[in-house]
Amino acid sequence: MHGKAREHLEKSLAIHKEIGDRKGEATSYTNLGDVYQSVGKYERAKEHLEKSLAIHKEIGDRNGEAACYGNLGNVYESVGKYEKAREHLEKSLAINKEIGHRAGEAASYGNLGHVYESVGEYEKASHYNEKSLTISKNIGDRQKIALS
Repeated sequence: MHGKAREHLEKSLAIHKEIGDRKGEATSYTNLGDVYQSVGKYERAKEHLEKSLAIHKEIGDRNGEAACYGNLGNVYESVGKYEKAREHLEKSLAINKEIGHRAGEAASYGNLGHVYESVGEYEKASHYNEKSLTISKNIGDRQKIALS
């Protein structure tokens, strides 16, 4: 299944490059990064997410930039690089706050909470998880509330 997904995403990437659709190209790189992360190929995931991040920065897509930082943070957490994870998740949080993306802000807080939990800093983890839950309640994100 992942092989087919990768194959189709690579075709999509090629088409976006051919027609000069930079945002579509960035999205394809992000999606490829997600596929690689889901099968534990973290270095490949990181490579694709960094390409996506560079394009989002180039075209001024702050929402895409925040998402890439968040995804990279999750990749770093998956390989136990918690400080790098925290740095990337804090960048994601800052951008989400700046652009007023409340769902992204809640996700960033939740991801930061998970990182702090992973390193045994339970008080900080609880603090960030509470912030995530509060925002999720305020925006009516019932799925996020259920997971909290």
